[in-house]
Amino acid sequence: MSIVVALSGLALASCGSRTTSLTTPLASAPGVTSSSVLFASEVDTDGANGQYASDEVAGIRAVLRLFDEHHGIFGRQLSVVVKDNAGQTGIATEETQYLSATVGAFALIGDSPSSVLDAISTQASSSGILQLYPIGQATGANTVNTLPSIATSATNLGRLLSYLDLANGTIAVLSQATIPTIATDLGVQSMPEELTYTASGQLQGVTQLTTKVPDLVVSFAPASVTSRLLAELASLNEAPTVIAVEDSTSRQQLRAESPTFHGDVLRLGTWVPRGALDAAWGTYLNTVDRLLSPKIVLNTATLNGIYSATMSVELLRSVGLNPTRRAILTNLAQHRFTPAIPALGPWSATMGFQGEVLTGTIHPLYVNGAQVTLAPPSLSLPPKL
Repeated sequence: MSIVVALSGLALASCGSRTTSLTTPLASAPGVTSSSVLFASEVDTDGANGQYASDEVAGIRAVLRLFDEHHGIFGRQLSVVVKDNAGQTGIATEETQYLSATVGAFALIGDSPSSVLDAISTQASSSGILQLYPIGQATGANTVNTLPSIATSATNLGRLLSYLDLANGTIAVLSQATIPTIATDLGVQSMPEELTYTASGQLQGVTQLTTKVPDLVVSFAPASVTSRLLAELASLNEAPTVIAVEDSTSRQQLRAESPTFHGDVLRLGTWVPRGALDAAWGTYLNTVDRLLSPKIVLNTATLNGIYSATMSVELLRSVGLNPTRRAILTNLAQHRFTPAIPALGPWSATMGFQGEVLTGTIHPLYVNGAQVTLAPPSLSLPPKL
């Protein structure tokens, strides 16, 4: 027996403890009791991407139900409380404070509207609650973000544009706010035309399309906004190539919502096609699918909810029997999670596929570092239940 263990035993004995925290679940952090862990999620169900938010929450709840059916994490049952921030920064700040101070949730999980991510991150850092796996550019002392920022997505997209010989024509970019570094991020010589949209999803700056229609349009907007753009292009009888850089829909859905648009529609996102998954992953997703309520298809939104919840639960399990927020942040700092992990990517902190996938009229393409390849990423095994 080492001196450290012996001294620890003496200290515990002197306190009259009959068991130790190494073997007994304790109330170790806000939202963590001896028998439960409470997560929280902030969404905007009434905004431009409301259906995506609802479907993602369904994916989160299904994963938590699955783990609860298998005795939770170290015997603790898992639950989530969901609040609607209406996509407004003031409400988002208040809700984050409420979920931290009043509800006492351990961590925020899942996506929030890009318009309020900074507000949530700032308040999360102030109140102490963790913010796990938001999509976008959220930053903060308590923010754990493994999904790519617009700059990261644009850099990966630039490699694909070069590979597909799409970088030499005129380009327009649709985003909620202008991106000063977009030309550098995409690796193009000329500054693209920039279109924007409001918090309610209304397009701005599209009148310039009547005089100069680009060869390529890159949309960082929600699917509903991208669909409006496709309809606008169709009304002008124009058919440029459009690349949707978001996770809320599929290429087929965009096509179905904009039947009069006749250009090529491609999609870039941090996900892996179901066909690229092995049998173990298929079994895991089918098991989660059984627990979806309300019963919906395993679309991109539900898969992102599944990803967010599974990563969060696995991260919770990785820090041991009695987790703390600080332990999770320390664990991530030591193991260096990659900044972009596919929505069904490896759960290991030391094994990550740095990738984006493009689908469209061609076979899927992946960006692995600086390489563009047809080979899908090799995924680690799904989590053990």
